[in-house]
Amino acid sequence: MRGRIAMLFVALLAAAPLVMAQSRVTAEIPFAVTVHDREFSAGEWNILRLPAPFFTVRAISSDLRESFVLVMNSSEERQLQNGQWPAKLIFNRYGDKYFLSEIHFGEQFYGYALPCKQEKALRVAGVKPARTWIFARLKK
Repeated sequence: MRGRIAMLFVALLAAAPLVMAQSRVTAEIPFAVTVHDREFSAGEWNILRLPAPFFTVRAISSDLRESFVLVMNSSEERQLQNGQWPAKLIFNRYGDKYFLSEIHFGEQFYGYALPCKQEKALRVAGVKPARTWIFARLKK
């Protein structure tokens, strides 16, 4: 029994830096948005970058009715020289349809590409997106 408790304690200590490395943002999204071919409603969303071997994000609506988890396709990480990037969400807009494109968590620049079949079809058809972004609030 003591061995199991000791192993659990060691596992918790090893996981502590990962939990501390989490980033959270809250954003008020004023329009419905498509993420991985599924549409989510407008409203306040809490977005958490999960400590995982891949770039993973979990988003939950403030009313707890909708959520999604995404493993991101690519990322770029760089520290700014003077100041920091603001936390923000970037969307590609085609007419009145919005697609989540990137999530920036503030302290460092994290640009996550979110591929979507519907958006790829629009691009193949020659439709050019308009970039729309909104600021998000960092949460500690």
